[in-house]
Amino acid sequence: MPDPSEGPAVALEEVRHAFATVLAVDAVTLSVRAREILCLVGPSGCGKTTLLRLVAGLEHIQAGRVRLGGQLVADAAAGLDTPPDERGVGLVFQDYALFPHLDILENVAFGLRALEPAARKDRATAALDQVGLSEQAGAYPHMLSGGQQQRVALARALAPGPRLLLLDEPFAGLDARLRDQVRDDVYHILKDSGTACLIVTHDAEEAMFMADRIAVLRAGRLEQIGAPTEIYSQPASAFVTRFFSDVNRLVGTVETGAVKTPFGRIPADAAGDGDRVEILIRPEALRIAPLGTKIASWGVPAPSGGSRARVIATRMLGRSSLIHLDVANDGNRGLHMHSRMPGQVLPPEGEVVSVDLDLDQAFVFPLTDTT
Repeated sequence: MPDPSEGPAVALEEVRHAFATVLAVDAVTLSVRAREILCLVGPSGCGKTTLLRLVAGLEHIQAGRVRLGGQLVADAAAGLDTPPDERGVGLVFQDYALFPHLDILENVAFGLRALEPAARKDRATAALDQVGLSEQAGAYPHMLSGGQQQRVALARALAPGPRLLLLDEPFAGLDARLRDQVRDDVYHILKDSGTACLIVTHDAEEAMFMADRIAVLRAGRLEQIGAPTEIYSQPASAFVTRFFSDVNRLVGTVETGAVKTPFGRIPADAAGDGDRVEILIRPEALRIAPLGTKIASWGVPAPSGGSRARVIATRMLGRSSLIHLDVANDGNRGLHMHSRMPGQVLPPEGEVVSVDLDLDQAFVFPLTDTT
């Protein structure tokens, strides 16, 4: 884990950036600690890549400051904007940008032109060995798999010994099965290298896997920053909750500090009586079990005092099962909700089941979206 006592590898202070009339980054302040992996996440167009380009010096700073290793490299007020090649950062782009006419060793050595030929070769060979590709030194990019090309790009970025690595959607071009393996490889390479890293991704699961901390962006602004467990277990807003998981949504009114729902009263400590709120419930928070004597056949514990629901449909998803439910709602038309259960839990369509709510995975926020 990063040492908080060390100075940040990069620090952005009140950075703003616009393209014509579109404000892409709005007053963002954040830092990446030494040896830390920080993931920037958010939907397309939220400002993630713009922030990365501002750190790299690929966009001219319009407002705010950027420091690398404590050194000021960009300051809009002072007119300072250090060129990209003088910032000491490594870049890995989504398309890897390998030179097809150069072999792998020459690709990695390309950014080491300041060194003598022998030293360049030694450094490039060491970088390839670091990513497990030294035996492919004489191959050309088209001869490698997508995952191998990704590791070559990483070796090229690591070879000069940068103070910071910047990765822009580094796994987006890989198929799902290969992506899982490659990002595991890259995670361990980054941790072994000890280089601070800023990764841009729109994939919430990828951020949870890779990051020491996650910064969530929305419309150019920083919505929340924290460790993956904090972001997932204590989301700061409905937006963050939805971004990191599917949700069942209810709307209600706070009465004496809680909201009435089909699953009982849910505390709403941050809201006042009479406030309209939305309740976001993760599918895994709805735990189902058979009624009566059928409990043993599912191999799951019976909920305690749960609500009732009718099974609409079930789907096996591998490690878990998704159950579509029609949840009883005060005698009125039922609510269509989803439960996600571990393993194979596939009750027949039409069966009435008991449903219990895990309050730790139910979140209450002010109602801002009335649709």
